[in-house]
Amino acid sequence: MHHFAQKTEIILDATDANEIYGNAVDKIMESMANFQMMGNNWQLRNVVNLDINRAVYRPLRGNSYIPVPRKLADKKAITNLKNNDNLCFKWCVTRALNPVDKNVERIDKNLQGQAEELNWNEIQFPVSLRDIDKFERRNKGVYVNVFGYDVDKIYPLRHTKQEDAIDLLLVFKNEEKHYRLIKILTDF
Repeated sequence: MHHFAQKTEIILDATDANEIYGNAVDKIMESMANFQMMGNNWQLRNVVNLDINRAVYRPLRGNSYIPVPRKLADKKAITNLKNNDNLCFKWCVTRALNPVDKNVERIDKNLQGQAEELNWNEIQFPVSLRDIDKFERRNKGVYVNVFGYDVDKIYPLRHTKQEDAIDLLLVFKNEEKHYRLIKILTDF
């Protein structure tokens, strides 16, 4: 008996499950063909067992202000709004929709007023990744991507297929999490 294993795939809400399934089938078929061509005259007669393992996803939530790590700050590709509450998602989205030239990181009365133009009904703060779907449904035309960052590597946590989406970075420090607005995603 021989075992074939595939690497873990990350599946987000916007991921095409049919494409993932098709790729997995192709990889399995290729692994079996390669095994049979190893010159040992073995042939596949049947599949005894097929296991698909999955991990339960626990959505993350953003909290209050956390200073930007130096490596990220030096890139000048993100805006870290200075809030003392759990509304970092709200301030980042509002700033992305209402850019300014000076004092971008400040939460002033103007930004607070602009935030009230969006529908925040039934959105719990700090905002979890799961609640972003609810936010998008209540605010037609506003789409949000969320990325994580770990040692010079940016990776998707939530991705929409919309081109004009707001890009946010969710940064972790101990038990705290904080959303930041990504100004230029290509600078990572």
